[in-house]
Amino acid sequence: MSAIKNHSLSDLDFVTNNILSHYDIEVKNVEIIKIKSSDKERAIYRVSTPHLDYCLKKVYYSVHDLEFVVYLMQYLKTKGLHVPEIIFTKQQEAFVSNNHVLFFLMTWIDGNRCSYDRKNDLKLISQNLAEFHLRADGFDYLPRTKSRYNYVNWQIDFINKTSKLLKFKNQIYNDYQFNTVHEPLLAALSLEYPIAHQSINLLSQVDFQKLLKKAVVENRYCHLDYVNKNLYIHGEKVYMIDFDRSKLDIPLHDVSNLLRRVMHRSNTNWDFSIAKHILDTYDQHNPLSKEEKKAILAFLIFPEKLYKEIRRFIRQDGDEAYFLEKFQKIESRSRGKDKFIHEYTNFYF
Repeated sequence: MSAIKNHSLSDLDFVTNNILSHYDIEVKNVEIIKIKSSDKERAIYRVSTPHLDYCLKKVYYSVHDLEFVVYLMQYLKTKGLHVPEIIFTKQQEAFVSNNHVLFFLMTWIDGNRCSYDRKNDLKLISQNLAEFHLRADGFDYLPRTKSRYNYVNWQIDFINKTSKLLKFKNQIYNDYQFNTVHEPLLAALSLEYPIAHQSINLLSQVDFQKLLKKAVVENRYCHLDYVNKNLYIHGEKVYMIDFDRSKLDIPLHDVSNLLRRVMHRSNTNWDFSIAKHILDTYDQHNPLSKEEKKAILAFLIFPEKLYKEIRRFIRQDGDEAYFLEKFQKIESRSRGKDKFIHEYTNFYF
């Protein structure tokens, strides 16, 4: 069989004849939805047949990683959660390997993409996330690759990053000629650096090792890309797609990521009432302890975005206009954090 590396991912004849031919389906049309060329090259195709549409996905990770993703999706199906169904090949394989390049086929999910501006959507995805985490009972798969384990102590991670933020600040003062980017960068740092210490202080009040141990013992998993582009709503049902980043992890990571994504938007920027709506809905279905709510706040307020953008700036991975916009936006959006922290602390602690 011809190697995929000798063909472009946009070569639909090759995809049809060498990948889709492994499946017992009658292909009417193949449409490219997305091709991303990078170190993690991937592609998505919509495959039409006389009866159903399917999603063919080219992945960038290893066989062992894909085995974990497939197992998790099949497991969630058995638990009554709404995820695409994996389509097996004529040889009853879960994926196709062409010269070590991996593809798998699943049912296509249509529907309304979740909107963070619709309160009912936020309620539905928060409830669904709680069910996703609750139904881990019986998940007995141990990945054969380290990349699917993500048991990180947030306090240690944040202490290390905060130390680097201080080093970045000193490096900017000592090693760089002052330029227009430095003003918004240092303004953002002056706001965010004290908040990083608040985050670490909150985590010092949490037995995080105990939370991690519980996740390990119970074999808990996370989606880790539980964002609106991967959530489709049909009536009152939430359909989840794209489990590429899924790992064994502490469920708080998904909850915190969702809240952070919503809080960093201009329409919902540090709006405590929105965060409360999400957190309380989750809590009603999968109760959270006071310690867990402290850990979530610590994760939410830690200046992760600033840390990442400063690292990019140090590497010169972007032009001046890019960094001006990024640091100005971070500074502007940081100004709502103090009020949010006060409201969150008063209500939950």
